[in-house]
Amino acid sequence: MLPPGGQCIFAVWFAPPLAAGPASYPGAITIVDSDASSPQVIGLSGKGALEVLFSPHAVHFPLQKVGTTSAPVIVTVTNTMQTPENLITGIFATGDFAVAGVGTKTTPCFDQLIFSGTCTVAVTFTPTRTGAITGAVTFNDYPLCNFDPSCAESAVLNLSGTGD
Repeated sequence: MLPPGGQCIFAVWFAPPLAAGPASYPGAITIVDSDASSPQVIGLSGKGALEVLFSPHAVHFPLQKVGTTSAPVIVTVTNTMQTPENLITGIFATGDFAVAGVGTKTTPCFDQLIFSGTCTVAVTFTPTRTGAITGAVTFNDYPLCNFDPSCAESAVLNLSGTGD
């Protein structure tokens, strides 16, 4: 209980989901007390921003014969932060998708990217069944994720394709 004229301090953290991309997120702190004006509401807002940007932002593979591998699709990864903080420590593909190549000798994705720096990965699709198939390539950011493909702070490139 807070005595009359007393004060308390609390902290608020903002952690937008990386996979959701740049967006505004509203929020509020609601303080309920015995005052007639209760509750007191403090409005909050924040803007999320991806630390990396993908081009294309998602990949869809056309019809691919079951058991065969598609031609690779090249995806460019760009550091959108103001500092060279994006040290990519893990790149993981799920399902029927694979990362066929990770960068080049001059632009490796397993490295620290300078502001606006880029690297490339090649993604392939080898369907194991007919029909629509979804998956993802997850890029871990050190030190937040440190090789954990399920880390909530990972940047995710959504993938889809159709097995024929």
